[in-house]
Amino acid sequence: MTTTARVIIYLLGINAVTFLAFGLDKYFAVKSMWRISEAKLLFMSLIGGSGGGFAGSRLFRHKTRKEPFRSYFRAIVLFQMIGAAVYFVPPLRALARQLVAFLTQ
Repeated sequence: MTTTARVIIYLLGINAVTFLAFGLDKYFAVKSMWRISEAKLLFMSLIGGSGGGFAGSRLFRHKTRKEPFRSYFRAIVLFQMIGAAVYFVPPLRALARQLVAFLTQ
């Protein structure tokens, strides 16, 4: 199996798990049961599940107004978008390399 295939499988899996975690936490909140911590939801988003977290948040109407969770989640998504742009857009990748070289002189 190629590295790309493994990354795709990982991302599909972590996004599915994060989506389900948001749904379960909403269900637990409505039923006044044990909850999934915000730190765990944010961590799952940080390690690649931000798409699933975003979809779960919107579909289940969960954690859409809660601060500072919302700001942390947005920062994670922005960080991942910048990282993806730098990785997939060659001019940005070259610029990032130059910036790192400059900062490490």
